[in-house]
Amino acid sequence: MAFHDKLFATQPRRHLEGFTTDQLIALGKEAGVTAPTFATCVTSQKNAQGHLANSDQVMKAAKLDGTPTVQAQRQGHGPGRHFTPSRLRQTVLDAAK
Repeated sequence: MAFHDKLFATQPRRHLEGFTTDQLIALGKEAGVTAPTFATCVTSQKNAQGHLANSDQVMKAAKLDGTPTVQAQRQGHGPGRHFTPSRLRQTVLDAAK
């Protein structure tokens, strides 16, 4: 979880390129990852396509078009939908009626 937390805390801003492999390796070390195969796994990208395919499958199955997405009453509220805290609050209040 320490690596996950580190990635979340330092994630690049929206619309910017994600982490480089060197950054991932450094963050792993900072988070205490000690597996000798970690750097090789990250640089080889051997599992990258599988993870991307799984993410795409999950996004399509849940009918998500980006993150963050909040669903209320089976309606998505997220990127491209003028997502604001006040609109989310109103959606929750409307759903509670």
